[in-house]
Amino acid sequence: MPSLFTGHELFDLARAVVGPRPRFDEHIWEEAVAEAVLAILEKRDPYAAARKAYRVERTWRMQHPPIFDNADITADGRLVIVRPQD
Repeated sequence: MPSLFTGHELFDLARAVVGPRPRFDEHIWEEAVAEAVLAILEKRDPYAAARKAYRVERTWRMQHPPIFDNADITADGRLVIVRPQD
């Protein structure tokens, strides 16, 4: 986390609302913190804003899976990871 945001009361409060940083899905956590900060500034419920951010980001991720260099789409639409040949 950039040092600019550590020790700042507003960001500390938003991190307390969202919870600890996860090992995975760090991007989703960052979005939730950003939404919580915005909600605090706009005098809205930061808990509701963080929950909505998590829901929106997870839904988007499920609908738009990452594309890998070694991936291929089968005829029936499945994503298949192609193993490199030694």
